[in-house]
Amino acid sequence: MDGGGLARLSPLVWGFLVVVLVLTWYAVRARLARSAYLAHTEYWVYVRSEELPKIEAVMDRMISANPYNRRGNACIGAKEGMLFTDIRLHVGLARREKNPALFRPDLESATVVPSREALEALAECHMLARVSYVADKSLPDRRHLQFLPHYAAALSDLMDGVVVFDRVSEELLLASEMQARMKSLPNWERIDAHCRVVEVSEDGGLSIQTRGLRKIGLPELASLPVPPDERQTARMVVEESLVRIWKKGELTLEWSVKVMDTSFQVRIESQTLKEARLRILREVEA
Repeated sequence: MDGGGLARLSPLVWGFLVVVLVLTWYAVRARLARSAYLAHTEYWVYVRSEELPKIEAVMDRMISANPYNRRGNACIGAKEGMLFTDIRLHVGLARREKNPALFRPDLESATVVPSREALEALAECHMLARVSYVADKSLPDRRHLQFLPHYAAALSDLMDGVVVFDRVSEELLLASEMQARMKSLPNWERIDAHCRVVEVSEDGGLSIQTRGLRKIGLPELASLPVPPDERQTARMVVEESLVRIWKKGELTLEWSVKVMDTSFQVRIESQTLKEARLRILREVEA
């Protein structure tokens, strides 16, 4: 059809074509958002021992001899115990001489801020035990969020661990700090056990980002850069968005949150398996 033919289309037809194009665009974006899935949970335990304990010892430490069990409430029950034989669970060792970069995780990411004690402990270690769980199909529940931290804690106890690094939430803890957290959190399927909000400097300002959503198969949130005077508001919007998404277990193309009696619209500008870039807009009241 030539340009003259297009010009002869009635306004009604033009309107119909526009609606079809818009609906198709939204459908494609929604399909892309739902199609990709990768759940990734991983802990690095820096240890003094050079051999992994036998699986029987790990199972005993995590189930019957778990120091964090409470009366009538085992931390690792039958549901979580099924993950011992799950092929998506991987446990291995890495030596400093072959993988020196792994022993300074703070150099990999600016959001990893080790204490002086943690750096000193890392300098003494020549071995790390790695436990990870990676799934590329949607998980039916979140039992791995309970199982993996207890596996890391068991390796730390059995292998004379000194530091534990949560590679997804990018937190570096002394073994004693990990123990204190295990005591205070009997339920590890909670958001505060796995997620946090960080600030990353980028061209144009600060990007407010999450760490931990990838554990449930969702990309991390990352705001487009905001100027310093908008930092606190953007942080609260991302925090509210994180809570909303963790509860729902899904990521939509846009949503609204209320912060300090003000409504904000949050839109995904671009998305990969690992990150969703967000535009934050103040909603204008009619």
